[in-house]
Amino acid sequence: MVNARDKGNRFERDQGKWLLENDNSCPVLGSLASSCARVGHITELGIDLLSLHYVGEAKNRESVPKWLIGAWEQIIQRSKELNEYNKLDKLGAPKSAFLAITKNRMPVMHVIQPERHAELLAKEKRLDILTAGEDAK
Repeated sequence: MVNARDKGNRFERDQGKWLLENDNSCPVLGSLASSCARVGHITELGIDLLSLHYVGEAKNRESVPKWLIGAWEQIIQRSKELNEYNKLDKLGAPKSAFLAITKNRMPVMHVIQPERHAELLAKEKRLDILTAGEDAK
C-alpha cells in the first residue's frame, strides 16, 4: 500500500524530472539539487524544486477545492472547443488554457497546461542561447 508521503515524493520526483527535461538546472544552486531537481531535503530553502528559471512547490493533495477544479475544467473545455472552431474557420493560433487566481493582496497565480509550459521553456532556452554571447560583452 502506498502512503501519502510516498505519493507526494513520487509526484515531486515526476515534476522535478519534467522541469529538468524542459528547463535546465540552476548553475548556481544546481549542485544542491537531486538528479530530479529536488531540494526539499534542504529545509532552509523552503522549496521543493529548483531549475534555471523556477523555484517550485509540488503539491499532491487528496482534495483540491471544488471551485478550482471546476474553473480549470471549464477553461480546458473552452480551449478545446475554440481549437476545434479554429480548425474549421482558420481563425488563428491554438488557444491554450490559462487560469489566473488571486486572494487579497497576494501575487496573482497563473496556471497553464504542461504542454504550453514546455513550449515556453523551449523558447526561453533558445533565447538564452542566442543572448549568451551578448552577456559576455
